[in-house]
Amino acid sequence: MSSDPVPFEVIQNVVRAAGTGPSGAHTEPWTFVVVSDPEVKQKVRDIIENEEEINYKKRMVKRFLKCMLSSSFSNFCLNCFQYAGLVSLTSTPLNCGPSLRVLLGRPSSEKLMLLLPVGYPAEDATVPDLSRKPLKDIMVHI
Repeated sequence: MSSDPVPFEVIQNVVRAAGTGPSGAHTEPWTFVVVSDPEVKQKVRDIIENEEEINYKKRMVKRFLKCMLSSSFSNFCLNCFQYAGLVSLTSTPLNCGPSLRVLLGRPSSEKLMLLLPVGYPAEDATVPDLSRKPLKDIMVHI
């Protein structure tokens, strides 16, 4: 990801668009916390990376990893960022909620559902040549 700062107005427009996503009974049960401060961003990264290492090495079994699914809401947000010329990826950091709530001064009533680091693509960014699972392994037809 490029180190070029994203104009706050762009982030506001993306959040405004993402905030129009569908929600049950039109309750809009989300809060978007935007972190721009470099020191806070580094602390968030440290918390996430520490927990992810523990999760993948100790907590998660292969069966659980196979069952992790992305939500349509995260896809909606990613589409908004892409339309704005930004890049992101989804992160669902298990067990980080309490630490991040304290760091960001958020109430205990909020639950961390999704973390989206956002920025401009680096000029030398490449797309890895990943193989994908065949359709028979990812689709169930009833």
